[in-house]
Amino acid sequence: MREEVLTSPAIWFCLVCYRCYAHCPQNVNFPDLMRVLRYLAIKGKYVTADIIDRINEIDKRLQILRHDLIKYDVTRQKR
Repeated sequence: MREEVLTSPAIWFCLVCYRCYAHCPQNVNFPDLMRVLRYLAIKGKYVTADIIDRINEIDKRLQILRHDLIKYDVTRQKR
């Protein structure tokens, strides 16, 4: 089922926020599993260059958003 898994859009839905891992009673590290599946999908060329570009753009925007949220929270706590 390698192709079915690596071509599934579900592996790209994970936000890698580790919330599922923090609450998993079995301590299954799903975010790291998703990272490996994404890596294998890219390495195996199951993903087009266009999708990779989109994912990179989303990652950049999320990093900026995280930075802004942390900066806001830190400056808010100083008051």
